[in-house]
Amino acid sequence: SFRQTLPLRNGAHDVTLAAGQNLGGIRFGLRPPLPPPPPASITASVFRDLSTDGLRQPNEPNLAGPPWLVFLDTNRNGRRDAGERGAFTNASGNAVFANLPAGVYRVTISRPNGWFSVGAAAYRVVLGPTTAAARSFGVSNIDPS
Repeated sequence: SFRQTLPLRNGAHDVTLAAGQNLGGIRFGLRPPLPPPPPASITASVFRDLSTDGLRQPNEPNLAGPPWLVFLDTNRNGRRDAGERGAFTNASGNAVFANLPAGVYRVTISRPNGWFSVGAAAYRVVLGPTTAAARSFGVSNIDPS
């Protein structure tokens, strides 16, 4: 709903007029409602960690394929279970979870056979009502151990 901005004092102007008298120059103001804030979101990217050091280097690209399953691991067991929200990476190697309520999330990836996590295999993400968080998962098809 609109919010009154003028007059500032008590939201009204006190005016006394005689019969037939007109008065101009009195201002009233309304402000439209503010748009709702953007909802919280998490963007996860999967990149090929060529150096297998767990740190992203400028020459280490996002992986577009195979599509990587990224999921919100609500029970923290490392597997996507029924009811857990998941998304596959797009052609840019990103998976997006939009319209999330504020809260604490555990973001995890599911790796195809022959691929290994390098660095974090899961992240704890704390979202406020309008937080946009981004996390990167390094993977390699070379066993880093």
